[in-house]
Amino acid sequence: MFKYLKVFSVLLLVLSLSLGFILNVSSQEKPAGVKIYNSPSEYQKSAGKSITKYSESPMLSGLVKQEKLPSVEQRLPKNPVVVQPLEEIGQYGGTWYIAVTGRHYALMSYLTGRIADMDLFQYDFSGTRLLPNLVDRWKVSRDAKTYTIHFREGLKWSDGEPFTTDDIMFWYKEILTNKELTPTPPSWMRMGDKLIEIKQIDKYTIEFDLPSPNGVFLYNIQGNFPLLPKHYLKQFHPNYTPVEKLNDMAKKAGFEAWHQLFGDKSNGSGYYTNPDCPVLRMWKVVSITPNRVVAERNPYYWKVDTVGNQLPYIDRLVIDIVSNAEVVKMKAMAGELSLQTFHFSLTDYPLLKEGEKKGDYRVLLWPSTGADAVLMINHTYNEDPVIARLLNDPRFKRALSLAINREEINQLYALGLGRATQYSPAVTDPVYEKRYSEAYAKFDPASANKLLDSIGLTKRDRDGYRLRPDGKRLAISVLVATDWPMHSDICEMLKSYWKDIGIELLIQPTSFELRSQRVAANSYQIVIWKIDVLFYPHYINLARGAMSAFSEGPEAVGPLWRDWEVSGGKSGVKPSADWLKVKEYMEKSAASPSERERILYAKKMWDLYTKNLWSIGILQQLPIPIVVKNNFRNVPDGLPNSWTIRTPVNGAVEQFFIKQ
Repeated sequence: MFKYLKVFSVLLLVLSLSLGFILNVSSQEKPAGVKIYNSPSEYQKSAGKSITKYSESPMLSGLVKQEKLPSVEQRLPKNPVVVQPLEEIGQYGGTWYIAVTGRHYALMSYLTGRIADMDLFQYDFSGTRLLPNLVDRWKVSRDAKTYTIHFREGLKWSDGEPFTTDDIMFWYKEILTNKELTPTPPSWMRMGDKLIEIKQIDKYTIEFDLPSPNGVFLYNIQGNFPLLPKHYLKQFHPNYTPVEKLNDMAKKAGFEAWHQLFGDKSNGSGYYTNPDCPVLRMWKVVSITPNRVVAERNPYYWKVDTVGNQLPYIDRLVIDIVSNAEVVKMKAMAGELSLQTFHFSLTDYPLLKEGEKKGDYRVLLWPSTGADAVLMINHTYNEDPVIARLLNDPRFKRALSLAINREEINQLYALGLGRATQYSPAVTDPVYEKRYSEAYAKFDPASANKLLDSIGLTKRDRDGYRLRPDGKRLAISVLVATDWPMHSDICEMLKSYWKDIGIELLIQPTSFELRSQRVAANSYQIVIWKIDVLFYPHYINLARGAMSAFSEGPEAVGPLWRDWEVSGGKSGVKPSADWLKVKEYMEKSAASPSERERILYAKKMWDLYTKNLWSIGILQQLPIPIVVKNNFRNVPDGLPNSWTIRTPVNGAVEQFFIKQ
């Protein structure tokens, strides 16, 4: 406990530098987002101004002069998206420097997610509404079974080849329905055991035909739908190249069969590992080493600012892969990072704030939209029958929850600015009920002890730990990703809290990658992580699975339950009756054409969560420190922060610029 008191003392000492600023965050008016227009004509109609010409980065204009690139007018679509910059029209050029603690953050979290801008739609600033993006218009039938979407005409891949619905149909016909490439179709393309049908209407229009109604289907496909270049990938597909030749190519590349080669070439693992594969993203990877990833602007990116400058403003990205979060913090304080959104916690805020002048940066606080520290219980754990039974006993989980002093954790690690609450919707959520946030969230060790006694765990060893029925000390383990320091610190506190009720906590530090592998292998008891999908309607997204509302991914509270769900009952373990009820309510909520009815079903889901505590919440909606160089401009001060909405994409990354 001395360690925590020391941390708190340091915070109090430094807090005087910035307390007034912090306390004002929650009371500020909701910041306005960047204005985005679907076309130049829409911008003209709204603002009364017209775009008379298009311009480009000097990095590209030289290539145009050398006839290595077409003119900017030829590279842009018929109706480019128009972005009104937050502060001012930006300047071209410069390099955005970022540091991360793992390869997955660089190649997946950033380059295929948070700064990619390669989705069908774009979330608005708040993350609650879908805006046009690659898709410029869409129509939903009254019965919510037919979705017709129209892609922006004249879009081009990063190599200049046209993007059309032929690319969509290539994925649908040659990848999705190929058993070697897709053994199990993704949940967002299935309803029950039926595959959602895609019809090609014309060169730019497709139609999704759903087997049954789904009023939130667009949220299912947003962030999931793959956009793959047929002209490039067909050379690795047996319908276009003899399979014998492909298998030879695969073996030379270190794979066993053609489908593995195809997955690698298409960036099919979710990691952006093949720079040769054309993209629609804002920046295209040009080099990957173990310690650094470099990306450069896509010459065919399809957005402009309000005076016709092709975006993005920034030419180049450099993402350094470093050993730990402390290195990230040191690089930030030394002024080496341009805009850093990862690996800081609120306990870093005073120190980062103190170093602003020396490092020539500013520290922003972006509010989280999700839960920042959640214990996800593995209900299909089967390596130890005694522990497996306890993890499925609501009384045991309630006892663990009641023994947590959330407010103390909030003060020590969130400066009192988080919500010290049971895992629950935010108070602004239409599904929110006070009883959800208060469920077994009061610090009450006495009640926790009574619950454990009622289970029969009454005997203790000489150190005060409870004994299992087989006479062994009662100990449970938690997986902790070492690149998220706050979680490690919180688990040290949990160790003390749970010792007071006679339970030993074994902390298992691990890398993010190994943690994910352990979860997938069902080889863990509890894992601590974050949950971004904590705002309506995102947690009634059928694509994510029945438990997606209550865990990081639908598998985190029961990998074998998830296997059962994905396989249609052919593998895994049949879930509990309440889990199946959640699945039923989620399906009814999503299918309903009535918003009121959708909310009522969502509340039924949360009622069952409160009863079962599939996960145990600790802290939510923490403001997270963001370090921004002073010359890095057009960055919103208070951007809602979530992986679900791919922050900072919802802040219009394309209009960020480096001021000379």
